[in-house]
Amino acid sequence: MIARTIRLLRRLDDKGNSAIEFALAAPVLALAGLGLADFGFAFHAKLLLESEIGAAQLQILEAKDDPTRVQTYLTEVLRPSMLAAGFTFPAEVEGQSNPGIARVCACPEAANLDLSDAGNRVSCTSTCVVDGQDVAPYLYYVISATADYRMPFPFAGFDEVAYRVERVVQANGG
Repeated sequence: MIARTIRLLRRLDDKGNSAIEFALAAPVLALAGLGLADFGFAFHAKLLLESEIGAAQLQILEAKDDPTRVQTYLTEVLRPSMLAAGFTFPAEVEGQSNPGIARVCACPEAANLDLSDAGNRVSCTSTCVVDGQDVAPYLYYVISATADYRMPFPFAGFDEVAYRVERVVQANGG
């Protein structure tokens, strides 16, 4: 009778192992899956932002001889579509009518062309002296935007990711 009871208990022990292993592994696998999905959505937001900025870059290069066409595209097409997609722009800079889209001019001889430094910028109506000749300053468009992604499943203190993209496009000159 004792041997029969021992055999019965051994058979019962093996039957619940799979269920217990699944119960232990399922939450870990579910969290890993949610983390991968979160990463995928955040990466998609970054790619979408870079795609929009890249499209603007191409439009500027195609229409660089027509500043009115460039400005119309930036203000009436790009900016509204990026706002509709949930992207944000930096605060208004130096009276620009379109925050996130700046029209900046600089002289061609500027060795360190850091357009964020006001010392490198000149008025777009002024002239620059290069090799003793008056030349028009180079025109640049600086486009910057941010994509904020709030994670629905925050992990280890990461609850929000912000991607910032800034592109400088030269619209004329050299």
